[in-house]
Amino acid sequence: RAPSRSIEFSYECDIDTLAKLEAAADWIGAVVDRELRSGGRDSTTQVVLAGFAHGGLVALYAALTKLADKLTGVVTINAPCIYPKFLSKKIKSHLRDTDIVCLAGANDKVFDVAKQRSVVEADLDNMLPNLRFQQLAYGEHEVSSLEIEALQTTFATFLDTPSL
Repeated sequence: RAPSRSIEFSYECDIDTLAKLEAAADWIGAVVDRELRSGGRDSTTQVVLAGFAHGGLVALYAALTKLADKLTGVVTINAPCIYPKFLSKKIKSHLRDTDIVCLAGANDKVFDVAKQRSVVEADLDNMLPNLRFQQLAYGEHEVSSLEIEALQTTFATFLDTPSL
């Protein structure tokens, strides 16, 4: 069960965490770039990168700072927000307009939804023009059918396919 208190999600002072984020994003970026090159990506190839909790943070950071080409989209689910001042120094200009959806459970006891919304609306919106925040009314930190359904709907929107 998730802890009852919110965890601070600012990486401003935690050098070890930043190093781990950087290393994980380097790895994800290398894998995605390699797969896109080996698969012969063309104008019809659509790739959406998604992650839950800290994996969402890594997915977002990798998609905005590590890739050679822009993805179709990025989805974070119940993830901490990246520290905006850190991201602003690292983001690649050609990846800035990546479509991003941040899904956040209203009842998430690990990453406070109000803090997530505040960072997205006050800081990240100015930096990322195609960023959208979506609060899941009954969502919690644990993955449930609610989060899976929201993820499926978001993928369908990104990939322009009907939802199942």
